[in-house]
Amino acid sequence: MSVSFIKPPDMGYWSQSIGGLIINFGIIEFLTLRWIQVLDGEPAAIEARKLKLSRRIQSAVALIPSSPLSDVDKKRASDLWNEVSQLSGTRNRVAHNPMSVGIMANSGEMVLSIIDLKKMTPTGDNPLEKLDRSQIASIALRAGAIGRDLSAIIESIPNKK
Repeated sequence: MSVSFIKPPDMGYWSQSIGGLIINFGIIEFLTLRWIQVLDGEPAAIEARKLKLSRRIQSAVALIPSSPLSDVDKKRASDLWNEVSQLSGTRNRVAHNPMSVGIMANSGEMVLSIIDLKKMTPTGDNPLEKLDRSQIASIALRAGAIGRDLSAIIESIPNKK
């Protein structure tokens, strides 16, 4: 099978949207380890590096109830971690599957799509699921805002480890 390279329309915007998503979720990845380090110690954070993002988020959330945070900050942190956990579905789709450019059968429109490897068939039709770069950009920006909020909350703990 030969692979061809086609430049989709608005490639610069796509690059910015996807790049922002990956960068801001990289910050979220780091923050999972920082939360675990502050709330459970350095050895726990080192061990958590082996876990997938979803498991590290679960670990951070599980530490919140016994943390020295105020009740307001505990609720806010739990809500933020739960939101970013939901948003990570798009991050996972973008980061862990091949991207392709295709033509929508019904409109002839060139679209950027991601093939879901878990649903893909080797020889059958793999329908394109059109991605929306503005939605990806919006999720990227929201992940960045969540990261800033989570960082502020964890760094507000006095005498942290």
